Amino acid sequence: MAMTTRVEVGVEEVTEVSQPVFSTRGRQLGLFELFAAIQAGDSLELTRLQPHQRGPAVTCLAVMMVALRRYAVAPPQAAADWEREWLAQVGADALRLIAVL
Repeated sequence: MAMTTRVEVGVEEVTEVSQPVFSTRGRQLGLFELFAAIQAGDSLELTRLQPHQRGPAVTCLAVMMVALRRYAVAPPQAAADWEREWLAQVGADALRLIAVL
């Protein structure tokens, strides 16, 4: 029997980072929307992170974006492009916030 733990943001149950788990300037973004916003040059502040967490988080996002872009068929721009590349290169299981027990 598989068991999962629930994570709730507001009233919505969140189980994957592709769902809106990132909060920046009053907007809720999923991972792919965040990638697209960064790619578009939007100025983002990850306000829920403590100051000492922001540098490592930005570095992690940059590494993921560079790796996805490096092996992409075409340069991802929109959230759908980033999602397509993630699913092709990394897979859907890597989106889970909570492991299935």
